[in-house]
Amino acid sequence: AVRLAFDLAERLDAKLELVHAVRMPIGEWRVSDPAHTEPDMEEVLRSASERVREHVRALQAGRPGSQAVDPTRVLPGSPAAILLETARGNKADLIVLGSHKQRGLFDFGSTVRAVLAKATVPVWIQSQPLRRIERVLVPIDLSEDCLRALSLACVLAERLGANVRAVHVF
Repeated sequence: AVRLAFDLAERLDAKLELVHAVRMPIGEWRVSDPAHTEPDMEEVLRSASERVREHVRALQAGRPGSQAVDPTRVLPGSPAAILLETARGNKADLIVLGSHKQRGLFDFGSTVRAVLAKATVPVWIQSQPLRRIERVLVPIDLSEDCLRALSLACVLAERLGANVRAVHVF
């Protein structure tokens, strides 16, 4: 998903913001001693930030000329809530998600399911390795929503050098 986001931002001349949400494990909830909660959370976030930065730098290393992205947005909380709130707050035009490694594409886990259910912008789920996009399939039922999806698909296809096929099943 991150590789795709780099590629889309470059091809669509868009600003890219990476967000990593850290679900705090129950063991980190030190209800009995609130004084330990904040320092422990800071350590978990610091460690996650370091790992995320290393990972993003490694992904950027093979992409000369790509925009430099510093993933300073490592936030604690429910990943779906953090992603939706950040997308809304930054007026994002597209959310790009990877499917969770431990689940298949059709087992919409909690993050993907919640983002799809509540997103107010298009959501792209990248479950397979990145490859050239040559054809875009758009199922249509002639509703206003699907016609907007068709319009977006045509714009993306033009920028990506791909063809669009609209399919109406009845």
